[in-house]
Amino acid sequence: MTYIGKIELKMVKIEKLKPHEDVLPHLVDKLIEDVKRRGLLHPVVVDKSTYVIIDGHHRVEALKRLGLEKIPALLVDYKSSIISLRRWYYVLDYDLIKCEPWSNVIEDVLCTFLRRIVRKLKPGLYEAVLKHWKHLTRIYHDDVLELYWLIHLGLRDLPFKKVPEDQYRETMPVLVPPELNKGIVISVALRNKIFPPKTTRHIICVPIPEVRYRVS
Repeated sequence: MTYIGKIELKMVKIEKLKPHEDVLPHLVDKLIEDVKRRGLLHPVVVDKSTYVIIDGHHRVEALKRLGLEKIPALLVDYKSSIISLRRWYYVLDYDLIKCEPWSNVIEDVLCTFLRRIVRKLKPGLYEAVLKHWKHLTRIYHDDVLELYWLIHLGLRDLPFKKVPEDQYRETMPVLVPPELNKGIVISVALRNKIFPPKTTRHIICVPIPEVRYRVS
């Protein structure tokens, strides 16, 4: 067991950890092979009071599939200022769609997305915004988790990519998902629910140590 200020680095049972996001299978498969070859290089980051995973869902899933019972974890106070919570924006990928910003093809893509979700929307406080040069569409729901899943599934097979909120540079069209807070993240995890992959983006303002955890 190692202490770094108010941060604790120790081995924890995987079964105790509570995810708040789903994982991407192809990334888990890739990580499994990497762990077999090099070991686990960095610990996962976990809220010390709830054992909710803050960063490292794919690492947890990879070690679980490898049959391990424990994983190196950096236990932190999620409520503290050393961790900030941001989002991922959905931006149209022009490299995939190969058309101009004013093309009717883009309008067709946006209409496809809206048709997929419109009947499942509900009046509520949680808002997503779809921005294009020509218009702005506000999307509401009374359940933030449900709204994130509607967006995720509604954009399936459409030419969008995720961009970190802090790296977004006014590209259009863009879908800005509902704003989240740490309380929502913890609440979802403690209810044994999960957001879609790459919903939250946590900025951790402390060095993450290397662990070089070998898998035999």
